[in-house]
Amino acid sequence: YDIAADCAGTCGGDSVTDCSGTCVAGWLMGYLGDGWCDGSDAPWGIDLTCYDCDNGDCSGDCGCELDIPAGDCDCDGNVLDVCGECGGDGVDADEDGICDDVDDCVGAYDFCGVCNGDNVCDDAPAGCDEGTVDDCSGDGDCCSESWIGDGYCDGEDQAYGCDLTCYEGETECGGGDPNEGLCYDDVDFNFDLDGDGYVDSESI
Repeated sequence: YDIAADCAGTCGGDSVTDCSGTCVAGWLMGYLGDGWCDGSDAPWGIDLTCYDCDNGDCSGDCGCELDIPAGDCDCDGNVLDVCGECGGDGVDADEDGICDDVDDCVGAYDFCGVCNGDNVCDDAPAGCDEGTVDDCSGDGDCCSESWIGDGYCDGEDQAYGCDLTCYEGETECGGGDPNEGLCYDDVDFNFDLDGDGYVDSESI
């Protein structure tokens, strides 16, 4: 014959599961209706409230014929903490509905996916393709190498989308001699009538 094991794992044993889900010795069932309330707090080692309020012994007690008081989560006067645990002391500082002790981020993620980050991502490309150079601002952009010294200032304000001031050839922003390499050797032919820093043969 197949003999079932009891809740304690004993083959043919007499242990039983009481009304609170606790595995207890079978002989405690003898307390059922004995004139003493074996309530949810199991004062005598077993909870028999689901057996018609311990056969009437617990009539009128909280959790049996009386509802748990409004605002409480059990018959001991405990309330739910912010994490939803009855009688717990959990904290949810960022009020995201996740208890801080199991919250992956107590705060908020920035757009880079960093908890409490400053929105500065560090996943910029490892290098730029041939014909392009790193943006001097460090923002991860790659800019056309041909823009260096093309006559337009690619400055820190990134008016054209790039900062190239860290490259020697970007003289348009005041980083070098704007007249270097001009074809006029005679300074008498090098005029700057409009005062833009470039000789007129190149700038007008």
